[in-house]
Amino acid sequence: MKAWFPLVVSLGLISAGCGRYDPPNDGVPKGCVEEADFDVPLQQALGISSHVEWGCDPTATAYREFETATWEHLKAGTIRRDLTWAQIERNPGTFDFSGADRAISAMAEVGAEPLAILNYGNSWAREDGVSNAPPDDLSDFETYATATAEHYRGQIRDYEIWNEPNVGVAFWDPQEDPVAYGDLLVGASGAVRSADPDARVIFGGVFHQDVPLFATGGVEFIAAVHDHVGDLSEHVDAISFHPYRYPFTAPDYTDEFQPSQIDDTCEMIALRDEVSPGTPLWVGELGWHTADRAFIAGVTPEEQADYLVRSALLAFAHGMQRYMVYTFRDSGTDAVDQEQMFGLYDYDPDPTDGDDASSKPAGEAYRTLAGALGKHRHIRDVSKELGLGAESYAYELSGGKGTVYALWTTAEADEVLIPGKGKAKVGGKEMRAEKGAFSVGITPSPVFVYID
Repeated sequence: MKAWFPLVVSLGLISAGCGRYDPPNDGVPKGCVEEADFDVPLQQALGISSHVEWGCDPTATAYREFETATWEHLKAGTIRRDLTWAQIERNPGTFDFSGADRAISAMAEVGAEPLAILNYGNSWAREDGVSNAPPDDLSDFETYATATAEHYRGQIRDYEIWNEPNVGVAFWDPQEDPVAYGDLLVGASGAVRSADPDARVIFGGVFHQDVPLFATGGVEFIAAVHDHVGDLSEHVDAISFHPYRYPFTAPDYTDEFQPSQIDDTCEMIALRDEVSPGTPLWVGELGWHTADRAFIAGVTPEEQADYLVRSALLAFAHGMQRYMVYTFRDSGTDAVDQEQMFGLYDYDPDPTDGDDASSKPAGEAYRTLAGALGKHRHIRDVSKELGLGAESYAYELSGGKGTVYALWTTAEADEVLIPGKGKAKVGGKEMRAEKGAFSVGITPSPVFVYID
């Protein structure tokens, strides 16, 4: 397997006798947002939606210890994890946070911020015993939300209410119901905020695509919840969505089957501006699987790496305040089952044997992306400025140390001129600017250009 090594260019603005290069400023801007600011450094805004183990047996402990150490290596800023109701309150009124404590403590060890999901149903809370559905009495869920927010006051700031509530076939048996979810959201939001006034409540991440018999489209679902509960901003501090490609095409690709991630994001922005102006939008989950025999075909490991980086940059460029990659590691090796193979790391059947799971190219790509994002808090689309056509992308990251450019193309390899003087290092080799610019090769694998 070919490793994922993006071209990294480090530029020093050293005075030289070159002439000044003026960018052509005749390119094509991408999407509906040209620049965005962030409430935290972008590296912190980038995270992983993970099923980190919280058990205490040797296998679970080994998995968790490896994952925790790897989070630090990857520079993961946020970790999204279920605090599953049925595991925390196995019997009415009796709460056991010991497992969840281990997961939250692991995040604290490496300075990653938790994004806790309050989900799903609980078999004892329904007459029919169904657990992937809301309780018969919503006050039971509110009691669990209150107890959780009280227990983690000062440790967890962000609570997401349910996961993909618009996918009834999997998460809201037997059919998604925006009215019922709206009632649950309002009650849980009030419970969390009463228990911890500093907590933030997130609208449960919706699966964006409209897939008949599988899910109501995210935009339609959120609009229906809004129609039922009124102003969403009274109940949530952010709205999360999951703009998966289905089928799993590149994030910047459009065809007759589906729009691009950019189009989906702009659609969500338009909805937000209508139903809850000013409320931040988050990408709570997004990934590409590598199961090559699945019903909906996956991608190659190299494509997974490229798409991850391109997708995150597109999301941040459109002002998405968080971006959670799905997921940390594969849960199996069955190439027919897509759910087993979304990971940044390969499956490890025995984490206690001393032979750790290997990183896929996507793991290396995540770390490179996190390093490039760094402490920057501003991103700007410079495709127009640099004269890039519809198939080539360029973003400028600033607000931290120096400036970083991120560039790629979905077409044939090309060259882009970036204004600058002095010396540059490209792939470890030194070069000088010519006529006031550096010529940088771009391909579908994103290139990062660092300027001091």
